[in-house]
Amino acid sequence: MAAYRKGDVIQANVRIDGRGEAKVRPVVVIEQEGEETLRVLPMTSSLPADTPHIPVDLLDFVEGGLDMHKISYVLTASECRVHTSEVRGRKGRLAREPMETIVAAIPTGPKRSGTG
Repeated sequence: MAAYRKGDVIQANVRIDGRGEAKVRPVVVIEQEGEETLRVLPMTSSLPADTPHIPVDLLDFVEGGLDMHKISYVLTASECRVHTSEVRGRKGRLAREPMETIVAAIPTGPKRSGTG
């Protein structure tokens, strides 16, 4: 069984805010809860108009990265939980500084579930 760490960027099957159809998208691991559940934040390549987000680009990665030629956005108010069986691959790892910025931007309050 694979272990994931804070800052890992993985591909996983999620629904943003628990709405719509689940789809495989990049997500940032916030923490691994137990052996089979991950707290994650989804990423998108479209600039979000009405949701809190943090931009990331290839320079924010210490290993790997996304297949991207432009900025992607971590949706900090769209926390999801993902079962490790929903992980489709690992894309890389964000550096400490961008992860600190992302974690600081996560709103406090009830957690949402967006597993597919």
